[in-house]
Amino acid sequence: MTEDTTSKDNLLSIAQDLNMADEEDSQTAMERTAKLPDTELYLYAYLTQDTATTTKAKALAQCEIARRSQRLTEELTKKTTRWSTCVGAIAVIAGAIFGAMATLIAG
Repeated sequence: MTEDTTSKDNLLSIAQDLNMADEEDSQTAMERTAKLPDTELYLYAYLTQDTATTTKAKALAQCEIARRSQRLTEELTKKTTRWSTCVGAIAVIAGAIFGAMATLIAG
């Protein structure tokens, strides 16, 4: 019987399996790291103990935190842009209506 090891991944085991010189291995490690919860990433990102494995785990955690932060920033930027576009469009329409009403009343 084969076990599903992806559900038992933790950052330390990912770092132990990582060969930093191999680009494909690094990509696989980042994909595995992307599945980890925020709490584990923050635990290792600010770890003070430095060994070869924990240094790799720390680097993976910091990269993943930065990637997630960038994604959330982009999502917020898109939402803000859409919202401000809608508000601007409503203001233009309201201004046109009030301008037309003022012209009719004054005219």
